[in-house]
Amino acid sequence: MSDFNTVILAAGKGTRMRSALPKVLHLVGGAPMVCHAASLAQSLASKNTVVVVPKQAESIQSVLQDRPYKKISYAVQAQQNGTGHALQCAMGALPKTGHVYVINGDMPLVRKESLQALKKLHLKTKSAVSFLSATVDKPFGLGRVVRDDQKNVQAIIEEKDATAAQKKINEINVGVYLFDLAFLHKEISKLKSNNKQKEYYLTDLVALAKSRDKTVSALCLQNSLEAKGVNTIDDLNDVNKAYYLQRCQNESERGNLIVGDQVFIDFDVKLGTGLKLESPCYLKGNSNLANGVCVESGVQIKNSQIGEDSVIKANCYLDQARLKARNQIGPFAHLRPGSDFADDVKVGNFVETKKTKLGHGSKVNHLSYVGDALVGKKVNVGAGTITCNYDGKNKFKTVLEDGVFIGSDTQLVAPVKVGKGAFVGAGSTITKNVAADSLALSRVPQKEIKGWAKKRK
Repeated sequence: MSDFNTVILAAGKGTRMRSALPKVLHLVGGAPMVCHAASLAQSLASKNTVVVVPKQAESIQSVLQDRPYKKISYAVQAQQNGTGHALQCAMGALPKTGHVYVINGDMPLVRKESLQALKKLHLKTKSAVSFLSATVDKPFGLGRVVRDDQKNVQAIIEEKDATAAQKKINEINVGVYLFDLAFLHKEISKLKSNNKQKEYYLTDLVALAKSRDKTVSALCLQNSLEAKGVNTIDDLNDVNKAYYLQRCQNESERGNLIVGDQVFIDFDVKLGTGLKLESPCYLKGNSNLANGVCVESGVQIKNSQIGEDSVIKANCYLDQARLKARNQIGPFAHLRPGSDFADDVKVGNFVETKKTKLGHGSKVNHLSYVGDALVGKKVNVGAGTITCNYDGKNKFKTVLEDGVFIGSDTQLVAPVKVGKGAFVGAGSTITKNVAADSLALSRVPQKEIKGWAKKRK
């Protein structure tokens, strides 16, 4: 693959999106569309990846530079004079020989496997130009693939330039190409703009290759959804739906059980195997779920790491949490940024944690808030416990050492430390450090007035 390069066309204005955001930065599967294209190029081990961007392209470059992509360079298309012109802008960054994929930055459903199949056909036929096509029921507005009686590709004709007979053709150009670079360097400058759009069409290279007695090949996709591009917000919605469906199908093939039809797995989410995901649930951002994780319905997990064989019970929300193996979370738990749990931790219903480390085997099972806390091993935090970590101006830390037992309805007023093996009685407000192996109580003495209730009645 060292002789293969990729050009990503990402300079389109996308005026039909009716958005100030560049079209290729709209999200599909939680990631900008241009990142789908760049990741595809990286998966193909491209020798060089050139992204064609508009004149003011800082936002596009910033998005790509935030990711660990290798060997990406940029070519500026100052004026949008068509796809042919866009590729002309990139030619200076490409070697003289070898091959180059040309893909669109607004087509996030194209699969690596399709480009590998295109490469195989391209090399087998020794083509100057190869491209992906698809057969669709409604080809309106799309370029038609014109073939001769022997089914050989002759040209791609754009909708506005097509004859009435050509408009009846159902095989359309997807907009993904593979060119021989020697041919491309020699011929791309010969593109003309004598068409109704007054633009330089990349598709004209097909007819140009045929006029030079070069071979042109087209690979028709089995799944026409891959051909779906984004030009409007409606397109974006359709592509998102297709993306999430495709991702779930891929995960099922990998051995993960998807229960129901509303499981949403974002582009950057990494999953192990043997998972169970119940609908509805949403896995967002850079989350990573290890082998054997179970996610019940109503859960959202964002930018979090979930260790193997952990169970996230119904209706939990996790954001920037780090869980090791065999955690049990929820139902109805909220893990905020900085929640960092060791193995075998249990966090139960209506519990909220934030900037909190929980040691091996510790439990916070019911109706508690634990924030800005360092909790050791095998600590039991009783129901209704609150770490009072904020005085209105500053945040303070609570430390519970190994083996601590906190009784129900306890307030731990930070900064405070409860020593190893200590007990705190239920209903206490702890404002001072508690020594190891001690019992701390802060209750008001109980009074009892006999007969009071009877007299009141």
